[in-house]
Amino acid sequence: MGEYENILGTLIIGVFINTFLFGIVCVQYILYYSRKLSDTFIVRTGVSLLFFNDAFQSLAMIYMAWFYSVSNAVDPHILNETLWPYAFIPIGTACTALITHVAMAHRIHCLSRRLWLFGSLILISMAAFGNGVAYGAGIWITPDIDLHGSFKILVASWLGIQASLDILIAGLLTFYLYHQRTGTQTTDTVINRLIRGAIQTGLLPTILAVAGLVAFIVRPETNLYVMFVIPIGRTYTTTLMDGMNVREELKERLLRAKEPTIILSNDVWRVQTRTHRQLDVGCLSTQDPESLLPTESNESSLEPSAPAVQDKKTVKPLMLEDLIFPLSSKQQNPWS
Repeated sequence: MGEYENILGTLIIGVFINTFLFGIVCVQYILYYSRKLSDTFIVRTGVSLLFFNDAFQSLAMIYMAWFYSVSNAVDPHILNETLWPYAFIPIGTACTALITHVAMAHRIHCLSRRLWLFGSLILISMAAFGNGVAYGAGIWITPDIDLHGSFKILVASWLGIQASLDILIAGLLTFYLYHQRTGTQTTDTVINRLIRGAIQTGLLPTILAVAGLVAFIVRPETNLYVMFVIPIGRTYTTTLMDGMNVREELKERLLRAKEPTIILSNDVWRVQTRTHRQLDVGCLSTQDPESLLPTESNESSLEPSAPAVQDKKTVKPLMLEDLIFPLSSKQQNPWS
């Protein structure tokens, strides 16, 4: 391939793919803000940060493509210089990946109740973020693109840790969600939908990260790896926002459920004696309906907001916010 194909062609393809994905995720952002969900301040802030980062990076990529292919089309030497949007690619991608990984780690913590696991995932995500920012800063202060091959270790550690973390998070979410299956059609359908979303969130960025890593190792003197790295951030936000927006659909599925094992109530009842598997999803409980009716034998075992006890251990019911994200900033039933 010629000089333009090696440097400019693959970069333009990456910008096209990124712009297409940005259009898709913009629809997801519009849906999110139009529904006016009562998310916590932290969740709303995270979504806003993702939107501004996506918009800024996508516009910067379009400007970079214009600068190289239009403004300086007759100057091939400009291709050897690093423009600031080029250096921002790993920085912006690392920021998006960090927010996504923290959100997924929080979901795993809600499901597993293991603080050490949450802390480990955060440390790994910070390591990937640090390597991405270091790589971006390195090429920012090294304008000669021919010298970027010296950052091979940083690129390998950044993309390698990030891809490994995506696989780990997807595997953990799939494991914990699968063990929340109850055997009823509606709840299992919801769980399967969440499992699919977890796999999608980890699979697409992993494929692009591995492809980018291989391309950088094989052809470090070209921009072939950039074609795969540029869209990584948009794959994170597209799949993450899809999971955010699907919550209302999952809620409606559960509310329309016809199974006799689905109970609707105004309060989240915590059963003190749990003789078989139970999944509390918001105000939905998949326990035998007759066992929840107040009787002389079980009236004392049903108390609103009382801790569930089984073998002298506190058992906290699993809420829909544990499976997805907190839906309300108030300490109350999100479905009421």
